[in-house]
Amino acid sequence: MSMPPTILVADDEPNIRLLLHDELTDAGYRVILAENGAQAVGLAEDQHPDLIVIDIKMPEMNGVEAIGWLRQVSKGTPVIVCSAFAGIESLFDDVKGCVTAVVGKPVVLAVLRQKIAEALKR
Repeated sequence: MSMPPTILVADDEPNIRLLLHDELTDAGYRVILAENGAQAVGLAEDQHPDLIVIDIKMPEMNGVEAIGWLRQVSKGTPVIVCSAFAGIESLFDDVKGCVTAVVGKPVVLAVLRQKIAEALKR
């Protein structure tokens, strides 16, 4: 039996981490959680997730900085940004080629699930 895809979720809000953990676990994925960008980078190095869902506004290391690091430790891993940050598109000039999709907050779970499924098929 093959292992289900592993998704790393990085968000500093515990209720969002829990919601995404439960939702994605119910959808058949293995989910690992990070509270900030620095933790996400460490977990990505250690666990080699198949996909990363990351917030932008986080303490210690924000999502844009983390995506820069993740590109080095998880080359080719799809990254979906999940953020309420208004000027999000302008932030991506640095990491535009690294982000597979952007999902706004509040998260529409059906949209997030669809983007994850599409990214994992590539």
